[in-house]
Amino acid sequence: NVLKAIVSYYYDKKIWMMLELCSGGALDFIMEKMKGLDERTIKAFTFQCLHGLEYLHSKLIIHRDIKAANIMLTENGICKIADFGISAVLSKPDDRRNTFIGSTYWMAPEIFLTQTHTERNYDEKVDIFSLGITVIEAERGLPPDDDHPPAQVSIIRIKSPPPTFANPAQWSIALNQFVAMTVQKNPESRPTATQCLDVFLILLL
Repeated sequence: NVLKAIVSYYYDKKIWMMLELCSGGALDFIMEKMKGLDERTIKAFTFQCLHGLEYLHSKLIIHRDIKAANIMLTENGICKIADFGISAVLSKPDDRRNTFIGSTYWMAPEIFLTQTHTERNYDEKVDIFSLGITVIEAERGLPPDDDHPPAQVSIIRIKSPPPTFANPAQWSIALNQFVAMTVQKNPESRPTATQCLDVFLILLL
């Protein structure tokens, strides 16, 4: 569930890449077109993305920009995580990063904290948080707190309770629990991609 690079080459002072065809387009386009997704569809793309993240994290890669716009669909509806422009490759399993980078509305609290606390850092759990935000995004095609400017979102993520669905009663208890689990403010409490998959198999499939 990760977009494949078929070939890359250097031409005319530029690096060119041929990528796997995803004729279904980006997931955010589907969300916008349908004005939100139903629970069955949300579960399907989330399960596939977790497989993609499990693979990336096993290779010590942090994507750092998980959101619907960076999830592509094949013609058969298979999800592929794409756009590795700001991803990071760790040198060892317990390595960390402290670069302030990402798409504001999907960023984990610990990334925002690197702005003001140089000693703060983060690991692959930031991708889990972003996936949780993407699940919330699927409700109406917009991330939580989209009515606030980016500068305020950083304060909200750090000081306010974790985001939830706009209408939690519309969704199953299990899906609400999954979101709550993935968007916990403390990354130490947040599950890994593998742990999320285990929960998914028990509660959501």
